[in-house]
Amino acid sequence: MRTKVIIVFVIYFFIGCANQPSLRCVSHEFTNKILKNDVEIKNLIEIKGYYKFEINASENVKQEMMFFENGVFAYSLNMAGLYGKYPSYQWGAYKIYNDTIKVQYTSKGSNIVPYNASETWFKILNRTTLRTIYQRQICGNHIADITKYSDAHFVVLDSLPSSDCWLLNEKWFWQNETDWKEYREGLKKKKE
Repeated sequence: MRTKVIIVFVIYFFIGCANQPSLRCVSHEFTNKILKNDVEIKNLIEIKGYYKFEINASENVKQEMMFFENGVFAYSLNMAGLYGKYPSYQWGAYKIYNDTIKVQYTSKGSNIVPYNASETWFKILNRTTLRTIYQRQICGNHIADITKYSDAHFVVLDSLPSSDCWLLNEKWFWQNETDWKEYREGLKKKKE
């Protein structure tokens, strides 16, 4: 009996992992790369805070996101009761195309835990309001039903967290290898 349970578990594990994006796929499909001094978002929207929206009002599913001046994006922030800590389980980058902000973000995966990567497009309605107009899974075929999403509204913060996240340490996340090396050197100097 124990052998059957182990075999079923192993089969389930491999089937589950086969359907989830790997680092190789995510790093290849991520077209939004960090490029030093390439972002002018503060001229289009407010960024000294975060944006809050609901995915499904009937289920009260709230999401929060933050745009940083250096091109980094944080999604699914948990602001309630955690002022000053700002944990985020998904980090990424954004690019601006006229009146649309296209973001790509992922959770940190490993050999066992798959990456959970998505791409979302926001139309800028005004300086404090964004509307989700498209969302898809990176390395997958799933396109989200965005009709359940409310507009995202800006919430001011007195102080902002750092945009330093695990993704900035990844070479593939940077458009220019020299910028990545400068970032890494800056981290070393901070530790000294």
